[in-house]
Formats: sequence, structure tokens, C-alpha cells
Amino acid sequence: MIKPVLLFGAVVCLVVLGTACGVKPIAVKPSEDASRLDSLMDEWRSQAAKDYGEVDFQRAMEIANTMALKGPEGLEPFFKIIEAPDATPVAKILAVASLGPHINDSHAPRLLPLTEAEHDRVTRGCAVNLLNNTISADAFFRINELMHDEDSHVSKVAVLAMLRKGVPEALEKSLQLWDNPETPVRDRDEIILGMPDSMVINNLRIFQEALQKKGLSPQARLRAIKILEQVGTTEALPDLEACLEDETDSNLRDMITVAINAIKKRDEEGIVAVPVQALPDMDIVFEPHAPAASAENSSPAPDAASAPEVNDAAGQ
Repeated sequence: MIKPVLLFGAVVCLVVLGTACGVKPIAVKPSEDASRLDSLMDEWRSQAAKDYGEVDFQRAMEIANTMALKGPEGLEPFFKIIEAPDATPVAKILAVASLGPHINDSHAPRLLPLTEAEHDRVTRGCAVNLLNNTISADAFFRINELMHDEDSHVSKVAVLAMLRKGVPEALEKSLQLWDNPETPVRDRDEIILGMPDSMVINNLRIFQEALQKKGLSPQARLRAIKILEQVGTTEALPDLEACLEDETDSNLRDMITVAINAIKKRDEEGIVAVPVQALPDMDIVFEPHAPAASAENSSPAPDAASAPEVNDAAGQ
């Protein structure tokens, strides 16, 4: 007899760009003069001038945390980089990573205008990423709206942001992205890392396929393995076994072996994972509504010309 076990959420390590986990600010004495902070900002700019693959994001975020100790004034250089039409895509992306841990609802009025079509796609995508760190109703509605934007990069960034919020339409569009062979590996990382636990049980094939995708980040592969360990079925065994055969990292090999054994044990005991069902009298429907207009959220967009366009891989 099959014994069901309710799925209340897998325990995973979710690592996404902009998370300040493990990043500690550098101690700055109150008496430290402005030249020291200027020097730190120069060091940050030297990171932003590198090719994307050579950037030390950890160091850049440490610098940003130190700058944040000055309050809003310390974060201002990073906002100006995102707003600047001549800033490079790498500099804007690094600014997003640096600002991310410090963003709150008070920044929404400044970021919302940057999502408008008059700005280049990189700037718009960066603004969406930062707005997703707020709980502002204005930001939520705007990002939801941008899932249908004419610019493919902007709509994709909005879709991945809304996926992390658990929006059903974003899940549908994310699955379409996953099935598109042209989707870059960085977007696949975001789908694996960003899918909420509540959506996992009905989309296990994504985590099975992830094991065979070349170039996925260690964090994405780790989450895929842990998900399958906890709720995977025997359908995942061929992918796990093939992954085990090719894997060279001893720690990942151990984790894959644990996942295989866990699935086999559940199968032997007749245990299957099932999603938690809503109570019979509950009817939960996601239906976003535009927030009421106010003087605060109607501030005009700053003037900015178009920055050079980049492809989606660089613009993420």
C-alpha cells in the first residue's frame, strides 16, 4: 500500500546574485577620512572594469557594505552607475550585486522609473532585479506587468523575478525558457535556484534534467540533487546514476549516492511525496491589482540616453 507523505518544503541552499550571506563589512573608524572611502570606491571600479568572468563579486560586495555604513550617501555611487547611460553592462550588474542587500521599499520610487522603455535593456533589467528585493506593492505590480514587455531581456528578467515570488504565470514562462535550447546556462541556474519549494513537486523533471545540463553552477546542481534526494521518484534514478558516473567531485558524488539510496528506500517502503492541498473551503487565486496612484509613486523618470545594447547573457 502506498503511504503518502506531505511535502512541506525541501531544505535547500539557495544562492543568488546579490545575497549578502557571508559578506562582512570592513570596519571603518568614525575618524577615517573621505580619501579612504574614495580609495575603496576606486578599487570597486577596478573590479567593474574587468571582464565578467574575472570579477570578484565577494570583494565588491564587501566594499559596498563598507560604503553603506555612511548611509544613503555611501550607496549613491552605485545608484548612479545603474542610472548612467554610458556605464558598461558589467559595471551595472556589479552595482546590482552591491546594492541588493541594502535595497528596501524606500528605494522603489527611484528604481521604478528606470524600468520604463526609454532606458536601455540592461538598465531596465537591473532595476527589475533590485525592485524584486522590496515588498513594495508598486514594484510587485510593475514587475508582473513587465513579464509581457516587448524587450525579450526585460521580460525574461521579470519572469525570473516573479518565479521567485511563486507566481503561476511566471512558472509557466520559466518552463518555456527551460525547454528552449537557446536559453543560456545562467538563466537555467536562476530557474533551478529560484523555483519555490511549493512548485517543486509538480516539476521534478526540471531537476532531473538539470543533472545532465553542462555548465550549471555548483549551487544549482546542489539544489537539484537535494530536491531529488528528498522527493524524487524512481524516474530520476537513470539521471542520477549517469551523473554519478561522470562526476569527479567527491563531495557531489557522495550526495548523489545519498539521493539514489533515498529514492530506492522510499520506493521499497511504498512512500511517495505529495503536494500539500489547500483546505476544502479555501480558494486561493493570484490576481495582481495596480496600487492606487499617489504623489510618491508618480515621480518623473530621470533623463537618460540609451546605453549600448548587450545580449541577454551579459545583461542578466
